[in-house]
Amino acid sequence: AYKIITSKPEAKKKKVEGDFVTVVEVEKAQRVDYPMTVKSQGLVRALTQGTLAPEVSGKIVKTSANFFAGKFFEKDDVLLEIDRRDFEISLIKAEAQFLKQQQMYKQEVIRTQNFNSAVTMAQNKVQQAKLTLTEEQARSEQALEDWHKLSLKSKASDLLLRKPQMQAAASALKSSESELDTKKRQLTLIDAQLKAAKGSVDSAAAEVRQKKLDLQRCSIKAPYRGRIISKSVSVGQYVNPGKVLADIYSIDAVEIRLPVSAAQEALLNLPEDAPDKKNQHKTSVLITHSTGLKTYKWQGRIERVEGMIDQQSRQNYLIAQVEEPFAQTKALKPGLFVKAEIQGRILKDVFVFPVTAIRQNKYLWIVDENSQLQKRRVDILWRDQKIVLVRGDIKNGQQVCTTVLSFAEQGLAVRLKGKKAPRAGNYAVSPKGLKGKRAAMKELPEVSK
Repeated sequence: AYKIITSKPEAKKKKVEGDFVTVVEVEKAQRVDYPMTVKSQGLVRALTQGTLAPEVSGKIVKTSANFFAGKFFEKDDVLLEIDRRDFEISLIKAEAQFLKQQQMYKQEVIRTQNFNSAVTMAQNKVQQAKLTLTEEQARSEQALEDWHKLSLKSKASDLLLRKPQMQAAASALKSSESELDTKKRQLTLIDAQLKAAKGSVDSAAAEVRQKKLDLQRCSIKAPYRGRIISKSVSVGQYVNPGKVLADIYSIDAVEIRLPVSAAQEALLNLPEDAPDKKNQHKTSVLITHSTGLKTYKWQGRIERVEGMIDQQSRQNYLIAQVEEPFAQTKALKPGLFVKAEIQGRILKDVFVFPVTAIRQNKYLWIVDENSQLQKRRVDILWRDQKIVLVRGDIKNGQQVCTTVLSFAEQGLAVRLKGKKAPRAGNYAVSPKGLKGKRAAMKELPEVSK
């Protein structure tokens, strides 16, 4: 091994005249108004999702042809029917009780009217007794006056002064007033009974309405246009109120929860976070899903912004909504993972370059008219994996280097890709030459053709 290593032939060296010139790709700078698009992704979920449950108990006697997992239904479609016979009987009993209470109420009304008449008669009797007493008092006074005119020395008798008649009239008045008070107390009691009878009628009427409502609830209807996720009952089963019959969701619209960072959110026109803001502009969003063979698209809008920022990811969540997700060529089903492109603001007077043009996140290289690199500092407004948007000391038409150069320096001579240059041997040369590490490559081993 030692002999092999020490006796190896020495490679012949060939001195190459000139220097290597770096070949670079460039892109012309052009100031534009760039419409921003923010990309995100999320899971599709139903706008309205819930469970179907009965409000009355009974045995299921019939189900709809659409009462199966995956089937669609329209609003107010009858999906199941519960045995109605018990509820029909209860309704008949309730109606009979209502008629009975109505009859009792009418009787109380008649009694009240009679007592009102009795009270009126008692009041008239009291007035008549008062009038009689007043007349007797007037007659007594007249008799006393006549007695004084006759100048009789004897005392007038009680009979002459009509005192027995006045006492009888006063007794009659007191008896009439007592009778009136009794009639009024009885009328108050009758009024209370009348109100109770009226309450019984109202209660019986409410019971009739409840029985009719229970009878209607025997037909379990769809609350909205939707689709069945799964069902848990069938014909013949006995169900109680609240038992889950099926899981359903609405097909009028779906929504997607899209995470965005603070930097992305600043590029969007979003609904303002204020309770009194109404009829705000809805930001458009393009929803896409690729199956490998084909990409499907749906147009939607940003409906709202969630009220809290996620404490772990520090991201905000936008809620995108797509109307009629099943009316298009490809159905946008809940649970589908999709990508979203959210329409953002328009950035004025910016330059768009490939992300490879940026160096150290703060400058780029310009290829001047002498094919030399010149450094330009820029402000990065936005970047992703492919492009970067910048502002800086750049003019329209200048050539920006987009090739990644790990050894670039100010004034380095370069050659644009696609342009011819003088060659020495198998290598391109530059009249200026290179410095540093590339200068050490002037002498290279001879390579056989």
